[in-house]
Amino acid sequence: MPKGSKKGEILFQESGKIIMDRDSYEYAQKVFEKCLPDVAIRLKVMKFLAEAIAFAHKKNAKNWNVNMDNNSIDFNVGPVRSIAIYAREEKGLRIFCDREILKPKVIHQTLPFEYVSYLSWKPFERVFSKDINELSDAFKNVKNSIGCKLHKSDVLKNLDILKESHFAFIALASQKKLRTNSEKAHAKGAILYLSKELDRVIPNPTYSQQTIYDFLNEEKEILEKELKKARTKSKEERAEKLRDANPKPDKKSVEVIVFKRNPYVILEVLERANGICERCKKTAPFLTDTPDNRPYLEVHHKIPLAENGDDTVANAIALCPNCHRHAHYGKKSYDKI
Repeated sequence: MPKGSKKGEILFQESGKIIMDRDSYEYAQKVFEKCLPDVAIRLKVMKFLAEAIAFAHKKNAKNWNVNMDNNSIDFNVGPVRSIAIYAREEKGLRIFCDREILKPKVIHQTLPFEYVSYLSWKPFERVFSKDINELSDAFKNVKNSIGCKLHKSDVLKNLDILKESHFAFIALASQKKLRTNSEKAHAKGAILYLSKELDRVIPNPTYSQQTIYDFLNEEKEILEKELKKARTKSKEERAEKLRDANPKPDKKSVEVIVFKRNPYVILEVLERANGICERCKKTAPFLTDTPDNRPYLEVHHKIPLAENGDDTVANAIALCPNCHRHAHYGKKSYDKI
């Protein structure tokens, strides 16, 4: 990012070129409007994209990303491209589909699709055909994959024809591992833009979501580094630091994902535990000030919600505060017990 800029700002060079900031709503808006200038077509494509994201997220919540640059928007699932939207009119859109599912819908019709396949895993080595049967699989590691090139002017009438076969493609692609560096390239700004414009909650992949525990762990790591540095100082140096320190700590504004917990799961797990930590088997450390003076235990998810774990009784365990801290801050030793 250019010197003097702040994350989230939209900057322009003298030539008018947009400076990339994938986490910015404003940058995403500029790119979507540039790639899809017609309002009706943009809305149609955005709804299609949002449904594809929701389906991919349900299949594997940490195996997809949306990427943007100044002239294109990519939705990737596993190691392959799933949707590509280009600013250049002649490039249009590319929607990747399951050929066998798509064939019955197109084989006896005259439709404006041009089919595309990639060669040797190099995106710039591609071949096109009007015949859906002529090309090899678009991606060698996704069986029956075929790309469909669609001009923007044909979107309103023909995009929905591809939906079923596109979702079938996503189901296959989601079984393969996400490409290296895809997590870092994910554009949160695109998700913000889609959510706001479509007035619906569209998730980010779970690897890009920061939960309370993620934030606390991150802060703990920062503090541990600062403590390590402080331990190298002499008593006199530390006393000087204390004299100069601001007694009021700095504040930090953060945005985190908080999961809405099911109260019935919590109640069932606590009743199952009956005041005994289900890990160390010790009695709860104290009784709460509630009217029933119930024992204090904390409900912990064995597979964290942030890792796509379920909020269910089977995936939850009642822990004393000590074991709960152990589960989050000493996972290696906790898992060995």
